[in-house]
Amino acid sequence: MTIGGSTVTHGGVQTGHWYRVVQTVDLNAKTFDSSFYDAGMRPLAWDESPSGNPIYACTNAVLKNPNAADISCFAFFIGGAATVSESRAGIIFLDNIRVWKRAAGEDDWASVYYNDLDNRVRYNMPKTSCTLASLPDVPGLDGWVMRNRTFGKPTLFGGANPAFGLDSANGSTYLWTMQSIGDALTHGKIRFRADFRPPREWTTTHGTSTGGSLMLGNDLMFMGNRFDTSKLPDCLTQFQIRFGVGPKATNLSDLRHYRFPDNKLFYYNTSGNKTFFTNTVDWTHWYRFEAESDVRKGTFNLKVYDMGATHPELATPNPQAVFAHVENAPYRMPLAEGQGLSAICATILGNEKETPWTEFDNGLCYIDNIEITRVASGSLIIIR
Repeated sequence: MTIGGSTVTHGGVQTGHWYRVVQTVDLNAKTFDSSFYDAGMRPLAWDESPSGNPIYACTNAVLKNPNAADISCFAFFIGGAATVSESRAGIIFLDNIRVWKRAAGEDDWASVYYNDLDNRVRYNMPKTSCTLASLPDVPGLDGWVMRNRTFGKPTLFGGANPAFGLDSANGSTYLWTMQSIGDALTHGKIRFRADFRPPREWTTTHGTSTGGSLMLGNDLMFMGNRFDTSKLPDCLTQFQIRFGVGPKATNLSDLRHYRFPDNKLFYYNTSGNKTFFTNTVDWTHWYRFEAESDVRKGTFNLKVYDMGATHPELATPNPQAVFAHVENAPYRMPLAEGQGLSAICATILGNEKETPWTEFDNGLCYIDNIEITRVASGSLIIIR
């Protein structure tokens, strides 16, 4: 057994038995207590408490990294592997991961996360700020992860009010990146909002996918990855709402070579195709997409506002006039049983920089002010 980076030898560990490990961490004291219970040959349910006394326990162990600002969880296995044809005795198993929290002076524990490898529940996470600190060679920008064999990097452009764009310095002209929203929305009404500013023109073709878009989807979308052929379709199809801006015509015979200036606003329909609005788009303007959805009904109303040429902030109010809209649009893909809206995906395809980069570089598509909120509904009843 390993506790706090140190290995503890205990003779009571038996092959084939399940062991429940409970650790209580004091983030103020930078210490933790550990208890190991022998659950026998039958795995415990995620909400089942072990019986008897622990086979091993320790108190006030010092955290290995006491200065860490955040808490995360990862699992790794070295050895203990087996193929499907080998005995289960050759495999190490992990199950029923659960996290609670309790503030100093409180009696009750509040659930933060659990995962029994069948269902996963993540509860609301605190607001965090975007940072470039994790960007050099790996997915980053506040926890964004790459998908769909993309090599373009998500990057912040601008000064005090930055926007999200594609860093194509390595020659990549497309970006496919996702982020968990820290919750799974299964019912009620929600609002999904973001601001887009199109480039002057799209410089390469990715067929009908050319353009910039945002998706709101489920865990299958978030886990979908073209590097894993078994999950190839998921990152392309397992979304519920998708909207954005891009060229309506992407046929090279229709336009001058590798230049697609015909920007149009769009959303995706149930066939997985774009439905374009006919409005004329000014590439120097920002456009705010605002989708309100009844999650259980699987439909959404989409309104688009012309925000003008000034880069809006999150708190910038919507104009009174609606630029484009659609009512009762169905989800691209119905939510499967047990699934909720849990992740967003930003795509920018067919876009590359034109030097020099500035906040208003006409070679870039920008996305900003992404927001998901619950919308109050129903009647207020006062009982006296």
